[in-house]
Amino acid sequence: MNAALVTTTRLFLKRAWAGALLAVSALVLCPLMYRLVFAEPGRMFAQEDLFGVNIMYLILSSILFLAVGYNAIQGTHKICMGLPVRSTPIATWMMLATVSLVVVLQLVTNGAYRLLFFDAHWLSEYWPLLGPLLFMVTVILVSHAIYWGLYAVSLTRIVCWTCLVIGMCWWFVARYYPEGFQARAISWKHVTLSEFLTLLVVSVGAWYFGTREFARVRAGLATHSPHWRRLQNWYESIVTGAATSGRSETLSVSTSLSRLHWRDGCKRTVLNCGMVAGVAVWVVNLITMTGFGSTLHQWADGFLVIVAV
Repeated sequence: MNAALVTTTRLFLKRAWAGALLAVSALVLCPLMYRLVFAEPGRMFAQEDLFGVNIMYLILSSILFLAVGYNAIQGTHKICMGLPVRSTPIATWMMLATVSLVVVLQLVTNGAYRLLFFDAHWLSEYWPLLGPLLFMVTVILVSHAIYWGLYAVSLTRIVCWTCLVIGMCWWFVARYYPEGFQARAISWKHVTLSEFLTLLVVSVGAWYFGTREFARVRAGLATHSPHWRRLQNWYESIVTGAATSGRSETLSVSTSLSRLHWRDGCKRTVLNCGMVAGVAVWVVNLITMTGFGSTLHQWADGFLVIVAV
C-alpha cells in the first residue's frame, strides 16, 4: 500500500512541478516587473489600493493553483483506480495531495510577496492569509466531491450542488462585509471560531461524500438517474438534430453540407453560448436590482456604475 501511494505521489509531483513553477513565477514576476518599471522607488501600492490588489491576487491565484492541481490529479486518478488499496485511502490521498500542493504554492507565493513587496505587518493589516487559505482548502474538497458525484448525476444533486456553490460564494463574500453588504468592505483579517467550525463541517462532509462516491465509481455502481438520462437525451436530440418529423425531404448537396456543418460544428456552440449569455444577463440583473433598486431608472444607474467600474 505505502509503495503504491509513494509511486503515485511521485507521478503527481512530476506532473505538477512545471505548472506550479509557471503559476508562481507569473504571480511573482508580473508585480515585480510592474514595480521595476512603473512604481515609484520605495513604494509599490498605496495603502487604499492594497485591498483591491489582495482580492485580485486571491482570484488569480485560486484559478491558477486549482488548474495546476486539476491537471496533476487528472494524470493519476486513472492509475489510482487500479491500485490494490481500499477506496477510502485512495480518495483521501487524492484530496490531500491537491490540498497540500495548493497550500504550498500559496505559502511560497505569499512568502515571496513578503520579501519583495511588504513589511512586517502585512498579515495583520492588509494581506490576510489564514481565512482565504482555509476557504480554498474547503473549495478543493468540495470540488473533489462534486467531481466524483458527476459520474452519477441526478436533478436533485444538481440543485444541491448549485445551492452549495452559491452558498459558499455568498458566505466568503460576506466575510468581507461583517457589518452588512451596505457597509464598506474590509479585509478578512481574523478567523472566528464559528467560521472555522463552519469550514470544518463542510470539509468533513465533502470528504465523506467524495470518498463514498469514489468507491461507487471504482466499483462500477455509479449511474445517472433516469430523469437525468431522459433530459440528456432530449438535449442531445436538440443539439444534434436527431429528432426528425418523419417526413423525408430531398435537398441539394450544398444545402445538405450546410445543415451538416451547422448540426455538427456550430449548433452546440451557439446553444451553449446562448445559455451562458442568458445566465450572465440574469446574474447582472439580479445584482443591479439587489444593490440599486428594481425600478428602470435605478437599474440603469446601477448598470452604468458596473460598466464604469
